[in-house]
Amino acid sequence: MAASDEKPYKYGKYARMSKAVVYGIAAACAAALVLLATLKVPLLRSEARRLYYAVRSQHPLRVGDVLPPVRLSDLRGLPVTLTARPNHVLLINVFATWCVPCQSEMPALAALDRHVPRGTEIVGIDRGEPAARVSSFTRAMNIRYPILLDSSSATSALGANLIPTTIVVGLDGRITSIVKGPLDLEGFRALIAQGRRP
Repeated sequence: MAASDEKPYKYGKYARMSKAVVYGIAAACAAALVLLATLKVPLLRSEARRLYYAVRSQHPLRVGDVLPPVRLSDLRGLPVTLTARPNHVLLINVFATWCVPCQSEMPALAALDRHVPRGTEIVGIDRGEPAARVSSFTRAMNIRYPILLDSSSATSALGANLIPTTIVVGLDGRITSIVKGPLDLEGFRALIAQGRRP
């Protein structure tokens, strides 16, 4: 289609602009954000990260996808990047302290952690709560596995838009299960067994 044949963009103040021009401007803005983030401009780096997670939340991970690095923080506020480890099963449990179904499955996770199969790791991720509250909650629940904090909606990109959500990453680094809702001990064990299959 020739440039002169393009239909004008129909809506709003861009009514006289073609779709190609609007998309070109959007692409140029995105490229500028990425470039400035690469140059380590702090404000734009955080804005680029926010945009990345906003886009990812519209296209969350699915079973069979490779787990990407997820940037979180620990209970001391130190940055942590959650990644899959080769030949290890990773069970990620996304929760919040106020969530009653999350509270109901915590004893099962604590029991699983005490007898976790070799080559299996459990990680809890709290969504958007202060570290002090999360720390008190996990102590009361006798949780000993690592707890990380998500203050930037990173877990939405994993498909954890409801809580609790349990995500299992298999031996090859690919997601084998995403379960929304509480599980019991046998449910967790079944997910780990599935993650261990080649």
